Amino acid sequence: MRLSELFKRKSKTQRRKTGDRGEQIACEFLTELGYEITARNAQVSHKEIDVVAENDEYTVLVEVKTLSKSYAEAQAEGIRPSDNIDYAKMQNLLYAAKYWKNNHYTGRCVRIDVIEVYLGDTPPKVIHIEDAVNKLTQYRKRR
Repeated sequence: MRLSELFKRKSKTQRRKTGDRGEQIACEFLTELGYEITARNAQVSHKEIDVVAENDEYTVLVEVKTLSKSYAEAQAEGIRPSDNIDYAKMQNLLYAAKYWKNNHYTGRCVRIDVIEVYLGDTPPKVIHIEDAVNKLTQYRKRR
């Protein structure tokens, strides 16, 4: 089953609850790594940045992708939450990063990360993909 089919099966309210829980877990994860969360669900034009976090070196714009399955179940089915980030979404993330840098510049480098959250694991498994747009593009070219 494709990841997009899985998302279509759930109601919008269920997806929102799953996404909100994943964002909360991602924020806790980033805080443990020493980041300060400066914004959640930040509006950039008609686009949204799930989480904005900062440390001494970076302002990180984070796209959080959450799956209600466990990591092992997802691996067995050959899916990852980040598979749902298509070319258009990557372009939106790049636009948001440029906008954020132009309007909220703090002197830090701006980076786009993706955090995958697998809610089916106890505790939920978190995978942090730093500089995600570049890594996801390279990964997809190899497949």
